[in-house]
Amino acid sequence: MTPSQQATSVETVTLALCTYLAGKSRTRRSPEQFDPGANVWLAGYVDSLAYVEFLVFIEEQYGVLISDVDLAGDLNTLGAVAAFVCESSRPGRK
Repeated sequence: MTPSQQATSVETVTLALCTYLAGKSRTRRSPEQFDPGANVWLAGYVDSLAYVEFLVFIEEQYGVLISDVDLAGDLNTLGAVAAFVCESSRPGRK
């Protein structure tokens, strides 16, 4: 695993996720307009087409795999995804 970006804090990862989604948003949202506590599906941040790209972005940036089942379940907010990325990318974690 050679992530291209170190997951330094939940806030940093959350901002990176919001920035990524803002760049993909059809509604032209700015990163600040994403609520880290909102369900990514219900808020319209990802749809059935965008979620695969979102998961690939996370894997490429941080070397962390998140299943589509997890994104639809417990990791359904940007804050939860960011916390999972930080926890998973800590030294000593596989």
